Amino acid sequence: MADSYIDCEETQIYGKHFATVAVDLAATYPIFTTLATALHGPTVAVGVELSRVRASLAKRSDQVETKRDVLPAARKALVETSLWVRLHPEVKAKRFFPSGRTPRGSADKMLEGVRTCIRAFAGYESVPEAKSRRAALEKLERARARWLRVYAGVKHLARGTFLLAMPEVDVDAFMKHAFADLAVVEAPRRKSKSTTAASRKSEVVSG
Repeated sequence: MADSYIDCEETQIYGKHFATVAVDLAATYPIFTTLATALHGPTVAVGVELSRVRASLAKRSDQVETKRDVLPAARKALVETSLWVRLHPEVKAKRFFPSGRTPRGSADKMLEGVRTCIRAFAGYESVPEAKSRRAALEKLERARARWLRVYAGVKHLARGTFLLAMPEVDVDAFMKHAFADLAVVEAPRRKSKSTTAASRKSEVVSG
């Protein structure tokens, strides 16, 4: 239950959702007050670091105009880092973005991109803002990692409580109610063109 797919912004959504559900459950099962309290600290910590990253990135907005305020923190950090790299010709872009472009797609890909940038910043600490940008990204990633550990622990304890104290209920359904990320259903993968073509060919032959 490492839940590495949960990005920084989602920690706020899922943390607050569980806190709301826990209030109702705590009246009958006091342990949920303890669980909610345990997750509250890490949720607030990630929120603080998110605010700091946004503030740090905002400083660069005076130099290069951009309209990316709605992007999740990890994605925005990568976009802003890319723009920072362009402003400093002495910096080798490949160290920050080995593929030659800003990572896109899943939270895992973007967070791996953040870690790559953290390592790359270490080699350019004499360049303006490099040290502060690296520090902001490191703190955000540490806060997220701690949140994930606590969230996984809270899930285990909650499931145990449901199994022991509520044997008559559908535990899986209740877990999805308490932990919003478990209710997220991934969209089915689109069939590749080759698979679709093969399927059509099969239909023609069989017809």
